[in-house]
Amino acid sequence: MKRSPLTGAQLRAIQDRNIVNADALTLLREIKRLRGILNNAWQVFDSLPAEPPNSPLALLTRLVNNEPSVKESRAKYERISGIERERR
Repeated sequence: MKRSPLTGAQLRAIQDRNIVNADALTLLREIKRLRGILNNAWQVFDSLPAEPPNSPLALLTRLVNNEPSVKESRAKYERISGIERERR
């Protein structure tokens, strides 16, 4: 069985499809690279020491999470925030 030669239109369609496939592969490679960067960033973030229990960030986190001592945390956070504002 003999194959007939491809027409110019068929060749262009194949080239266009190859270009699209190459673009898709490039996009997938870029996604993989960015995922690696994010994973490395999270590893660095996870290795950082925990916030001290009375730091503004820890108190704010307790407020957001509605932990039992919310009123106490709110008062401490407002007091610390006020002190930091006065220092500036």
